[in-house]
Amino acid sequence: MNKKAITPAPAISVVLPIYNTESYLSLVLESLLSQSERDLEIIAVDDGSTDGSLALLRTAAHADARIKVLAQANKGMSAARNLALEQARGRWIAFVDSDDWLAPQTLQVWRERAERDALDLLIGNCFRFRKAPTEAHKPVLKKQPWHSILTGKQWIVHAVAVREWPNWVWLQLIRHDLIRQTGARFVEGMLHEDTPWTLQIALAAQRVGFVQTPLYGYRRRPGSSIKTKSVATLHVRARSHVQIAQLLVATAAREPAGSALGDALLRDVNSRGKDLFSILKSQLRDPALRAEIAREFIAAGLMPVMFRRGGGIRNFSRALNCWLRARWYLRNQAIAGGDSSRAAR
Repeated sequence: MNKKAITPAPAISVVLPIYNTESYLSLVLESLLSQSERDLEIIAVDDGSTDGSLALLRTAAHADARIKVLAQANKGMSAARNLALEQARGRWIAFVDSDDWLAPQTLQVWRERAERDALDLLIGNCFRFRKAPTEAHKPVLKKQPWHSILTGKQWIVHAVAVREWPNWVWLQLIRHDLIRQTGARFVEGMLHEDTPWTLQIALAAQRVGFVQTPLYGYRRRPGSSIKTKSVATLHVRARSHVQIAQLLVATAAREPAGSALGDALLRDVNSRGKDLFSILKSQLRDPALRAEIAREFIAAGLMPVMFRRGGGIRNFSRALNCWLRARWYLRNQAIAGGDSSRAAR
């Protein structure tokens, strides 16, 4: 009886979610197919694109067998990444966004470092660009412990202390067995979903290492979800910050009292509050939605965390500013609705 040959697992599975990025897709695919690391599979998931992205992907897959194309109705980046993870076979998992670019040696450098140091998680470095990745490669990350190997918990403590906790999955090379062991998946329906994912992985990682050279090119473009002016998307972004802050508090609560990790997670809530109220101040202008999110933030008990765990005058001032803005949004909405009793609370 003939037995079907078992294809060896590739060294790296690259997870590539796509949604309406036809204009940028050729560049990122070219950068992936030109990698000096040849032993890889590229799992491209089209998330219900309405432009020519899916057709372009299928053409590319016909020309190079390393590309595997999956398609789904529009469910968001988290769902697309989760679908790819279900299909991934590589020993290592990397994430790439469909409008970005990788230097030719990126995946090889990352894998060789990860294997040399027996890492669970490797954190790379990146540079920003707008039109072409040939612009000056100024590194974004400057405060990582480049020459150290830490546990994931130690990394969080360090990163929060230096105010540089990079939660971007596209800078991570992760041992696939760790993902299997933790059952880690992205939270669907959430923006800034990289943070819960990174928290899951970091809490389980025993060996985290770093590559200082900025090899990953992150494109800054007006149409991205972070830059959008859509009220619906801004509402989801704001609510996601509340959910992430709640997750940080809940995770800290499982740590022993006074633990360095628990304190770091609670201090990071201060940063989440700043980001949230920045959105409410300068982007989400709808008074009712502002009041709704402010009410959720206060009801979740996050204001006391910001005040008590922020540390230092700077963080206290940030917490005070957020509290004042929250009360202002609630009072304005109450007055607009004729509810003086709520305004007085």
